[in-house]
Amino acid sequence: MPRALWAKAPLALLRHRTVLFAVVTASMLVAVAGASVPLLRAGVESEALKSRIDELTPLGAGLTIETQLHRDRGDLRGSDRARRAAARQLARALPFVGRPIMTTTGVAQVGGAALEGANQLLVIPMARTAATDHVTRVSGEGGHAWVAAPVARLARIRAGQAITLVSPALPGVNAKSIHLPVSAVYRSLDADRDNPYWVDFTARIRPVSADASPLPTFLLVQQAELYRIAHAVGGDELASTFEFPVRARAMTPARAKEAARRFAEIRRSLNGPTRLAAALGCERPYRCSVTSSLEAAVALAERSVGALTPVISLLGGFAALIAVGAAFIAGAFGVRRRAPEARLSVVAGEARSTFAVRAGIEALLPALLGAAIGFGIAVTLALTFTPDGTIDSGVLAAALAATVLAALGSVVAVAVGACAARGPTAARARSGFRVSRLPWELPVLIAAGIDFAAIQQGGGLVADEAIGSHPRLVVLLLPLLLAAGLAGLGTRGLRQALRGRSARSDAIYLAIRRLAAARAMLVLLIVTAAASVGALCFAEVLDSSLSSNSAEKAYVANGADVQGLIDAGQTFPPNFPYPIAKVRQSLDTVRIDSVRIESMSTGSGSPIEVLEVDPVALGHVVRWRWGGDPLGALAKLAASDSTLPVVANAAARQATVISIGASRIRVRVVATVDVFPGSIAGQPLLVVPAIKFERAADLAGVMGDPLDHATAYVWARGDPTDVARALTDSAIAPLYITTVDHFLQSAELTTAARTYGFLRVVALGAALVSLVALLLYLQARGRSQLVTSAFLARMGMSAWRRAASVALEAAALVAFAVVAGAGSALLVAAPLVSRVDPLPQYAPGASIVVPWTLLVISTCTLVAAGAAAGAAASALAGRAEVGEELRVA
Repeated sequence: MPRALWAKAPLALLRHRTVLFAVVTASMLVAVAGASVPLLRAGVESEALKSRIDELTPLGAGLTIETQLHRDRGDLRGSDRARRAAARQLARALPFVGRPIMTTTGVAQVGGAALEGANQLLVIPMARTAATDHVTRVSGEGGHAWVAAPVARLARIRAGQAITLVSPALPGVNAKSIHLPVSAVYRSLDADRDNPYWVDFTARIRPVSADASPLPTFLLVQQAELYRIAHAVGGDELASTFEFPVRARAMTPARAKEAARRFAEIRRSLNGPTRLAAALGCERPYRCSVTSSLEAAVALAERSVGALTPVISLLGGFAALIAVGAAFIAGAFGVRRRAPEARLSVVAGEARSTFAVRAGIEALLPALLGAAIGFGIAVTLALTFTPDGTIDSGVLAAALAATVLAALGSVVAVAVGACAARGPTAARARSGFRVSRLPWELPVLIAAGIDFAAIQQGGGLVADEAIGSHPRLVVLLLPLLLAAGLAGLGTRGLRQALRGRSARSDAIYLAIRRLAAARAMLVLLIVTAAASVGALCFAEVLDSSLSSNSAEKAYVANGADVQGLIDAGQTFPPNFPYPIAKVRQSLDTVRIDSVRIESMSTGSGSPIEVLEVDPVALGHVVRWRWGGDPLGALAKLAASDSTLPVVANAAARQATVISIGASRIRVRVVATVDVFPGSIAGQPLLVVPAIKFERAADLAGVMGDPLDHATAYVWARGDPTDVARALTDSAIAPLYITTVDHFLQSAELTTAARTYGFLRVVALGAALVSLVALLLYLQARGRSQLVTSAFLARMGMSAWRRAASVALEAAALVAFAVVAGAGSALLVAAPLVSRVDPLPQYAPGASIVVPWTLLVISTCTLVAAGAAAGAAASALAGRAEVGEELRVA
């Protein structure tokens, strides 16, 4: 081959802009897929870490050093200030913590009226950084002592008066006292449970149990007043607590690990005779308590990312595989676009390997450009959608290394694609001809069958305690394999059916002739498009099914938007701002007699689940948007004039008599439902009206409550956050509140949703790549058929009719690929939805939900885009010079 081709190889694609664009795009996709793996890992770890820090609060996750009471009979003020100065110096040495919160406490007893009681009223005098800014003031204001409301009530003092403190010793032993002016009364911290400022003092605020004695409250004073109290009645004893809150916004996973390691070093240092221990007051005989929850948060984040790594690697590899396929197609179409050069290579006897090396050199610079663009896109997306501080130098280095490898991989893929499209150099051997007679679709469909069998045998999900269940690779590969095999077989049949067909329109006739003469490259394009569309449709169906089934499970499990545990005899206020209803649930009190339940004869009765409700009130509370609406059943239950009408599920639909102890009650099933809010999977269920049930129980001779030991709930409808707050603040005050959001935010559901969402993005990218490949194919073929187009023009066929013919061909190709891919996805999604259900233990069972509107709109959009791509390809090809093409040929 001429040396000029090798000399011009690095910049050769500048003369072929379409191929240049294809190589840059394919390399960009490969780079995005490669760089996404370390970036996604860092994002998951950072999100888990910051979520844990948010739960713990920066103070709880930070370092807390607590000293014992020191007896400083000498310079009390100087010793405490020296310890505070040492804490500030330590904070300056820790760049990942904020300004320290410093607290000094003493001991005292309230005198005056409080001494009249039988028990001592102890308080803890406290000088704490900005303490009065983080309590709820009840009355008064000012800069003197702030007392808790219970102390003010027991000591019979109020803001503006003085509080008397005495030594907390035995009566008569120490008669010293001190009087302090009270500036304000604040709400007890025990009633302010969600205040993050006091998180490290929880053990000093809340008793360990409801039966334990109340703990001493804090008397908030200035440092000077605290020193006076300690000297007068506190025995010159002071204790210090130094809190170093972490900087949550700047806390990357790497920095959090470094901070946890540094906190551990400080803990070890304070346990020995070190200068730091002496400066902070931790030297013997005193000891310090050093705590931090950051190590646990780091361990949890590492566990989360470790569990998600298989999913991230799986999806990243899946995306990279599709992107490498796009690079292969770009290389193949590049050769088709430059068919004269490929023919010259074959005629000159150039080896395939040599041709591939030159193609790789030509693609090197465009691939590096695409990789740089892809790296920038991946980093930008990571910075946009991950928490602040996720991306550090280590993560960037890992992403850059993955991008370089991706660029080299795309170069190799382009070279291999170019080599495959160049054409054979010799006749095929007989053995190779025999092998080629075997349809390639057969092993692909066999692999799809094996894949499907593995999923049916329970191999579709991976269970993980940290993140819940997530799909395996076999689930993601199944629609691709099936779509590829069916598309290949469909293409063979379509080519046979179109051969010999005629049409009155010359544009349609030419489109049919070209489709019937389709060769390997077009088949590859159709199979690629069908596989990408199949993956996209499969992800959409699984995501829609997961969303719908999860919401239905949430409402069945929780009953309503909000559910609260209450006392069975509790009455509701008449003016509650949201619809509410009382539901009583019993699981072992009532039995069904003499019927078959789930193919099991029950002569002595089978225990069932009973829900005692007010049908009218519950009808205003239940929210339902799936099949088998229970509102109709509740309406029938409320309108029935039977002695005891009931609503039953399928397992209890034949119930006629129930028994409570020795009493028997006849019931009438007025409606049957598949599932009902509050029902338990696999359990027979009866829903009974409360008033009629109690009346029927009395007539049957049931003594006392017919649902003895039943659990009572309040169900409410409305915004979960607002309703939960209203229930807590009302007289109902449920003991325990759950919402549907608690169910929907479980790890199993969020992990599965992320998996399907990422798969959808990857599949959508693959579909767009298929359209680009179609444009390249049609343009390359149009360039190679310029002479034919010229003769058609001479025969009177206008340019727009030629473009319409190509547009019709492209639309038919896209439509066939979409039908094959979507059909394959729907074919496998229906039986697999139940196999990949992340919460199979909850009722009802998973069912397929197909987003038909989205699929139809997407299909029309893709077909229209394909037609537009065909027309554009025809227009671009028509700009070439016929004489130049004839000269080169």
